[in-house]
Amino acid sequence: MCQPTTCLPGFASSALKATDPIATCKACPAGYFGTGNDTQCKPMTCAPGSAGVATANTPNNCTKCPDGAASNGAAEACIPCDPGFFAASGDAACQPATCPPGWRSNVPSSVASNCTGCAVGTYSTGGSSTCHPATCAPGYFAPEGSTTPDNCELCPAGTYSPGGDAHCKSTSCAQGFGAVAGASDGEANCVACEPGYFSLGQKSPCLPTTCKPGFASDVHANHLPDAMCSLCPQGYFSVGGSGQCTPATCLGGYMLPQGASDGNASCVLCAAGQFSPGGTSACQLTACEAGFAAPAGASSATAECTQCPGGHYSPGGATDCLPMTCAPGSGANASAATSPTSSCLVCKAGSFSPGGSAPCLPTACPPGTTSPKATSYVHALLDLDGYAVAYFNQTLVEAAVAAAATFAGVPVQVVELTSSSTSSWEAGACQIRLAFVTTNATTVALYQNLTESLVSTAFTAALQSHGLGQLKAVQLQQLAAVKDGETLDYSALVPAATIGTNRTNSLVLVGIVTAVVAVLVVAAFAFRLAKFNQTHEADDGLVGTTHRPPKEVFSRGASNKDAQAGGGGIPQRPYV
Repeated sequence: MCQPTTCLPGFASSALKATDPIATCKACPAGYFGTGNDTQCKPMTCAPGSAGVATANTPNNCTKCPDGAASNGAAEACIPCDPGFFAASGDAACQPATCPPGWRSNVPSSVASNCTGCAVGTYSTGGSSTCHPATCAPGYFAPEGSTTPDNCELCPAGTYSPGGDAHCKSTSCAQGFGAVAGASDGEANCVACEPGYFSLGQKSPCLPTTCKPGFASDVHANHLPDAMCSLCPQGYFSVGGSGQCTPATCLGGYMLPQGASDGNASCVLCAAGQFSPGGTSACQLTACEAGFAAPAGASSATAECTQCPGGHYSPGGATDCLPMTCAPGSGANASAATSPTSSCLVCKAGSFSPGGSAPCLPTACPPGTTSPKATSYVHALLDLDGYAVAYFNQTLVEAAVAAAATFAGVPVQVVELTSSSTSSWEAGACQIRLAFVTTNATTVALYQNLTESLVSTAFTAALQSHGLGQLKAVQLQQLAAVKDGETLDYSALVPAATIGTNRTNSLVLVGIVTAVVAVLVVAAFAFRLAKFNQTHEADDGLVGTTHRPPKEVFSRGASNKDAQAGGGGIPQRPYV
């Protein structure tokens, strides 16, 4: 016989052919209640915004719906609100959210303004709208809080995006290739760096190089900031950094040296015998005709050539005007000379010339006398230690002439300037031959008083005070004199001549002082040399010292051969 089931309250059995009083009992679903035993689950009568609890045993055993869920009441369960909607606890229905554009409603939500901005790659029109995927083009992305599907921005350099709702990801460029903005591929859109720029690769863009001024990098796909920088060639300049070597804008007569950093301020003047049309051109040799020379700053090969002044010559081309080497008694009066002696003219009666580049000048004979030969001078060959001939420029020549004229009280001309073969000074040495222009009355006095000791002391000091500060020593190598065209024999002269009446006492005093100093120096040197030999007898020589070879034997007057040639022992070579 069938017996009633004995289910607990809130449970019921709907099984047929049950064989156990409780085995088939199941909890009543939400919205239903059961009184137990053999009764079935019945619909509840909950108020709107509430729902029956599980295993309810009475029709009003209800509870309010939580935030974000709603119910119409009766037997209906609490149903969560859809995205974009909200409901407070106990609400019978979900209401649309009121989010601003680019935002969405949080889930669950109990208020209309509980919103969050849309993530990168999505957008929202606001209100109850949810965040939808953006539709960006390749190389673009939708930033956070986008309001339309095409509210897209360019991916920055070092990142890329295939488009759509994708984020911008890091690129992986090779060295020397830079990442660009708006890339759609991690490698394919990388570009080779232009000259003046470099990249370390990966997500690095092409950055400016760091070259020093006067240098530039012209390397494509460079991956180093400064290792590829090279010196700008002549005629080009660079401000440094990423700047390239730019053509110069020099004026005519100027050129831009190698490694310049400014196209105008760095231009340098072309030297004499050189020209430049300006711009990027280098200084080139001029092509002047013989007897002419171009000054410094010439802008064409021939247009600015000017004739050499009297006493000077030039073979043409790029050669400067050089002093002539006329023989004593011949003057260099003509201009535009083409060789050292081509324009030398024998001086007429009543005029004289010591030779070299000097012109024929009027004699200073006493009243009632004349000079048919018109040649009186003293020639001194001096060894100047401390100046190599290559660096003995015209300024130093003029300073030496001024010093000699002040020292002797007579006009002075340079006959020649050559290299010295008797010096081993590290600074170099040269020989200069000076012509002291005298009269018949002053020749003998100067000839006798120009002694070796006087030259090495007072004359050396005079040269140094006139600007030859590098001068180490002056040695008199040769002395000759011609009076009224006749070579003087020193041994036949009386020892009473002086260098002018106002210089006699000072010269004698200088000679005495020089002799005393020389004796003391020699004695001190001999004493120290003896001490040195006692302690260094085994040494072969001093290491690292500069030994000066013995100078030529000083000669006063001319050799027979020189006298016969009428040259007074004076070689006729131009100083170069």
